[in-house]
Amino acid sequence: MTGERAKYALIDTGFWFALLSADDGRHTAAKRIYGDIERFHGLMPWPVLYEVMNTKLVRRPRRLEGLEKLLRSPGIHRIDDRPYREAALTGVFPSNGQGSGLSLVDRVLVGVLSDRNVRVDALVTFNPRDFVGPARQRGVELICE
Repeated sequence: MTGERAKYALIDTGFWFALLSADDGRHTAAKRIYGDIERFHGLMPWPVLYEVMNTKLVRRPRRLEGLEKLLRSPGIHRIDDRPYREAALTGVFPSNGQGSGLSLVDRVLVGVLSDRNVRVDALVTFNPRDFVGPARQRGVELICE
């Protein structure tokens, strides 16, 4: 990227699941997408990391080693979710008139997407419908299968 301005991609949980698991039906698509996003810095909010590093993953040493290698690369940046937690939690419940079916983690991703203080050029997801509105408002490219 000599002479170019670095680009940042926010990466959703489903992508990581597919990339790390050869038996995932979207593994081939995730590998192709990974090749496309290698030019980006990857943004991983902590809640995504919690979802990815579940019991199923940590009991599979090879997959865990693959994730560890990715996380140690200088291009992956973890994002603190504290600024987005309360709004995400409040928005999940239908009693607040906002319950749109988005998970708590997806609402944190929407919070990051909506935060003009966080540089996001692209969102990598297999669920683009969940994020198309906030991505469009910010001019964020959706990278999906």
